[in-house]
Amino acid sequence: MNVPQTFIDALQLAAPHWQPVLERGLQAVAAADAGYLEQLAAEHYLPTGGRIFAAFAQPLNAVRYVLVGEGPYPREQSATGVCFMDGAVKDLWSDAGLSKPVNRATSLRNFMKMLMVADG
Repeated sequence: MNVPQTFIDALQLAAPHWQPVLERGLQAVAAADAGYLEQLAAEHYLPTGGRIFAAFAQPLNAVRYVLVGEGPYPREQSATGVCFMDGAVKDLWSDAGLSKPVNRATSLRNFMKMLMVADG
């Protein structure tokens, strides 16, 4: 199956042990729907800048847990390629509580709320 070069190039942001795993995943997607990756590569998608596999920069043997997030991103600058890590959020807190960028980042806001509830 044909995987567009843009996705093959994006694998370079992943740690070496992840690359064959991700490539097999891309091949499986291409086998399941031959046109999907080509259509995606031709459109505007997030994260931009080849960061689609940025979450896999951590070496595979150092990974203990995987949290899977989902879009949509609240804004393009939020899309870092790492789930629950919003590139538009610089400060978690403001004088009024959670900062406005955190409140716009739904997944991050929910994690912050979960942590605050757990902390009492």
